[in-house]
Amino acid sequence: MANVSKRRWTYKGVDKEAWIVRYRDMKGTYRQKTFDKKKDADRFRTKVETEIENGTHIPAADSRTVDAASKLFLEEIEHKVSIGALRPSTGKNYQHAFANAILPGLGGKLLIDVQPLDVERWYRDLIKASNLHPRTAHRRLWFLKAMFRFAIRRKWMRENPVLDAMEAIGRPKEAKIEIFALEDVRAVIQCANNRPYRAHDRAFQMARLAVNLAAFCGLRWGEIFGLTLANVDLQRQTIRVAHTIDGLGNLQEPKTAAGNRTVPLPDHIALQLTEWLATYPTASTRGLVFATKNGQNMWAGNFRDQQWVPLLKRAGIADRNGSNLHFHALRHFAVSWMIENSWPITDVAAIVGHANVSITLKTYAHVVKGRQQSAEAMQSLAQKLLMGAPVAQQQIAHVARASHETLNH
Repeated sequence: MANVSKRRWTYKGVDKEAWIVRYRDMKGTYRQKTFDKKKDADRFRTKVETEIENGTHIPAADSRTVDAASKLFLEEIEHKVSIGALRPSTGKNYQHAFANAILPGLGGKLLIDVQPLDVERWYRDLIKASNLHPRTAHRRLWFLKAMFRFAIRRKWMRENPVLDAMEAIGRPKEAKIEIFALEDVRAVIQCANNRPYRAHDRAFQMARLAVNLAAFCGLRWGEIFGLTLANVDLQRQTIRVAHTIDGLGNLQEPKTAAGNRTVPLPDHIALQLTEWLATYPTASTRGLVFATKNGQNMWAGNFRDQQWVPLLKRAGIADRNGSNLHFHALRHFAVSWMIENSWPITDVAAIVGHANVSITLKTYAHVVKGRQQSAEAMQSLAQKLLMGAPVAQQQIAHVARASHETLNH
């Protein structure tokens, strides 16, 4: 079906030669491709013959480069953002991934020439040369896979090379949940509730409320600073989590239906919130409870640098183990604290906005259930099954000694 021939010619007095692969594609159209080396031509001939036999061949003229396909793919992403099908922050993540990772590494290659091994090398270069964390590099793989799916739908290629590459690479280890110890949380809350010397009252009250809402109610940063007046009910001591603010300052609905929820407030937080609204009524045109003096939304980076990191330093736990605890660690603590104090898992999942209890169990149960707690819980269940008859510690010790003597003999 395909043949390889050698071509010789002279150009400006210099003898040249090349290897040409000639074939007819599945539509009967005559095609050819030139190579400098015979081994490359032979490899291409074998590839073409196999693809034509399998019905998967796409000529280079009908394909696109990764660069060209990516431009059209990102236009589709922008359209989805404009109609609300994608979050603006997600669109920004796509743009950043292609500009800084995908196009520099693969942009010049034809889609049909990208092989799983090419993807694997690109992925490992991201980690080594670009110093990306494996989980971040793995997210870039997902963006690249989505672009190849886009290209396959337009018949610019037949197979997605990222699928085989991801199978070979495997999944990076899940991030260890960063969580506060109980004494650390108490120190942070105490410092947050005590106004530092010369601190502005407005900044102090805002940071205090943010810390308390995260540590006691399990709210995320975006949910706290996306809270609107319309969703605060001080009479019932509840807030409605109906919005979150993203990294671009956009106010949008939670990602899942479960994220839209009602959260009860402890008395002290309701009192703090009442004081805040009475002293600093919102100037935000969007009705944000927490905003800058001129009514603009808060930015996570500013809050981290101006409030959170100084608070950790005052609490004496900054830079522990070489890195600061993130603000989100307060939410992790809140959820694990609820579970540890015997809240029903279904209630915990509903309050913190998990779509189902399996997420809560998978993410947090191991944090709070140590071996001793599990042993105590098992003993409690056993006693209930035995009609509440307690097992004396002397009996346990006697059985243990007897078992030990039997094993030794």
